[in-house]
Amino acid sequence: MDGPISSLPELQRMLFYDGECGNDYISTESDFPYRPSALFVMDRLIEACTAVRSLIDARLVKNNTEKKTLPVVDDIMSDTAAGRFLSNLSAGSSVESLDALIGKLDVAPETVENLRQQEARLVAGDTSQERQHLNRNAVKLDSIAAHLEKVQTSYGPDAILELMAKRDRVRTLDEATSVLVRAFESEPLSGVGTSAWKELWETARRFSETLAYPGDAFPVTSSDCRCVLCQQTLSKEGRDRLGRFEKFVKNDVQQQLAEAKRQLKTSSSQVSSLSVMSEAVEINLLDLEGSYSKLVSETRAALLTADEVRTVIVKELSGHGDLSGVKFECESLVAQFREAATRARTDAAKLADPEAAKKHLLIVTKKRMKIELLSEMKNQRRVIVEEIKRLKIRTKLENIKNIAATGPITRKVSELSAAEVTEVIRDRFTRETDRLQLEKVTITKTRAERTALLHQPKLVGARQYVTLPQVFSEGEKTALGLAAFFTEAYLDASKSALILDDPVSSLDHVRRGLVANRLVEFGQDRQVVVFTHDVSFVADIKREANGKNVIVADRSVTKSRAGERKPGTCSTTHPWKAKDVSKRLGVLRQDLAKIKKHSQDWEQDHYELEVANWSGSLSETWERIFSQELVGPILAEGGLEVRPMMVKVLARFSDEDNREFQASYSRISQWAKRHDKNGKVNYVAPEVSALEDELNLVDRWFKRVRGYKNP
Repeated sequence: MDGPISSLPELQRMLFYDGECGNDYISTESDFPYRPSALFVMDRLIEACTAVRSLIDARLVKNNTEKKTLPVVDDIMSDTAAGRFLSNLSAGSSVESLDALIGKLDVAPETVENLRQQEARLVAGDTSQERQHLNRNAVKLDSIAAHLEKVQTSYGPDAILELMAKRDRVRTLDEATSVLVRAFESEPLSGVGTSAWKELWETARRFSETLAYPGDAFPVTSSDCRCVLCQQTLSKEGRDRLGRFEKFVKNDVQQQLAEAKRQLKTSSSQVSSLSVMSEAVEINLLDLEGSYSKLVSETRAALLTADEVRTVIVKELSGHGDLSGVKFECESLVAQFREAATRARTDAAKLADPEAAKKHLLIVTKKRMKIELLSEMKNQRRVIVEEIKRLKIRTKLENIKNIAATGPITRKVSELSAAEVTEVIRDRFTRETDRLQLEKVTITKTRAERTALLHQPKLVGARQYVTLPQVFSEGEKTALGLAAFFTEAYLDASKSALILDDPVSSLDHVRRGLVANRLVEFGQDRQVVVFTHDVSFVADIKREANGKNVIVADRSVTKSRAGERKPGTCSTTHPWKAKDVSKRLGVLRQDLAKIKKHSQDWEQDHYELEVANWSGSLSETWERIFSQELVGPILAEGGLEVRPMMVKVLARFSDEDNREFQASYSRISQWAKRHDKNGKVNYVAPEVSALEDELNLVDRWFKRVRGYKNP
């Protein structure tokens, strides 16, 4: 059943049984619906996990549709850093690593076009021209490297610091020449003018200017001043001596100033005269531009910066500006030129050997492909970054899905409930098999699946090498399947409807009665629907239902007559052959009312026919009374079983009961159309009143005799 009706929970909970279901119960594993109440939380947890995993699966499907197309990595590029990055792209890949790879394009010494030209020459086999080209490039690369080293020496950080120091020294010495001193050969103590004396003098100067007489020019020689060394009041002779000392010192500083100016002038001349971009350098750069475009471009930019630095240096050396902010550095360029020159010479040497030339061609090709791949990665950077983000999301989803796995919960459920669930199911199954007279059969747990513990019937005390359907008879298989079905129905707490299709096929009369009894027991608190062609089984069910005051709703399906292409019809009553005595008496009373109503309009022949048919049905009802209410309760079908408790019916059966029956049955037999009427007898069909009296007699007789069953 498909569609919205089949999704109704009430229909989904119904339990259905037929022959195939019975075989499945005994040949395959079954999930019986018993759950300990303490495990309902686990059931809900598994349901929640399943729902979460379903949602994640949907997101994973959507995530997969968002997969980006990445640059293709062939076998040659698979062992490169770029190739490995793309081939192993995952949630753990970093954008920083991607940018680092793309950044290699900026420092690549060769371009794709140059490498293609090399490939073309190597493919053409012109190795001599290529060797000359590489050697010339090596010379030019070394030449530019040497020029850059010279520029670095003149304008680099160390050179600028040295120039600043020379300029500052000149300024300092120039300030010191404002006062001159004379030599002191006639002074009392020798050593005046020596290095030790000069250090002492400069120390005294600092002490006087900072502590003793701040703000006064050193030496302070006023009449009330003291010597900063001995701290005694200066005499006129002392004041004169200090004055002479200062003049001497200033005369020495003047000589240092002259030398400092000479050195600064020489350095300034060297800085200003250096040709940053000479004609030779420009020519070499032009020649190398085709093979080393990026390196040449960086070099031109660096030399332009060097020229600007030179202008600033020349200007500031003649003034007092600060050169500490002037920056120039080209050591990395020098290293690249030296490396490129070495590589060019090495490649040129390799080309002398044909085999080496082939290998070199492969190297050049790989370089070209590497740069092309990096260029494509640079162009596709946004796509690659989005793919990394997608993979990160996918990994998170997969991790959450793994966390929501039901396996660990199932194992815990199995651990917690295996013993209790199996015990309950086995106990109920044993009761059901005992009821259906099956021996040496039990049920055992086979395995766990999500929240379910699966069980299957087994033989007790036997090594079972084949399935039970191969061991049991048809009747035993049917009984065993019903026992498993009844076990499931009993444990189903929802009390939903039970639907059975021909449940007693192949069962003997004893088990048929037991099945009818069990179904009626189920019918006491739930709906039970039975489809069957077996009229005697219907009678068994009704008999059991009457004994337990369970309502039976009659339903029947009648197929169309042979040759008629019409659907069958459904009715809310059983056909005549399946009706019990009470129902038959009711039908007879209804039919008699119709005869009474229409008999005045019928021809005599038609009236006789209706009476004959009605009488035949009443005769059959007499027979049903004996089969169901007298003989039936005492002797089971076939007479193979006696029910002693029902013999009391015979004990209470009187002669009057017998006479009434014999007389009524005789009269009805005459009316019924069973035999041809004797022509000598002028047969006249009885009046409706006679028929009504006969029906009432049968009804009273039936109720009286049925009451004999009661104490």
